[in-house]
Amino acid sequence: MPPVVLLVDDDDGCAILLRAAMEKAAIDCSLQYVGDGKKAMDYLSGIGKYQDRNRFPMPSLVLLDLKMPSVNGFEVLHWKSKLPSLDWLPVVVWSTADIDTDQQEAIALGADSYLVKPMKLQDLMDLARKLLEIMARHPSSILIARKTEPQQQKEQASG
Repeated sequence: MPPVVLLVDDDDGCAILLRAAMEKAAIDCSLQYVGDGKKAMDYLSGIGKYQDRNRFPMPSLVLLDLKMPSVNGFEVLHWKSKLPSLDWLPVVVWSTADIDTDQQEAIALGADSYLVKPMKLQDLMDLARKLLEIMARHPSSILIARKTEPQQQKEQASG
């Protein structure tokens, strides 16, 4: 099973463009998409329809937009920082804004990287390759994401 990237962005066009860039760059990666921070938290928690881990597998990496209505990216980072069970999961913030204070706050809240959204297909392909590099630096993210929750609970009970 290829690694899974969870894209959290209120612009569904970003998902379409990123998926096309991954295909064009021949990157073997599954892209899951949710349109807001609340859905991202539900997805990562396995709540509601996201309980089905065959349809909605745990990601190996989260690509997170900051500026979203309702629950924004900063709130998702803050929420994740309170959950030790998700410490292994790398989060890359991508934003149209190249604002130092946003970048500093995102990193302080636990983002692993901050990237400005590319506007060209070639730049998106390069970004997709960077995501693979980040996942390679976090090999546990790929391994842990592939475990099912019952396996994790069993290991925690015996460990």
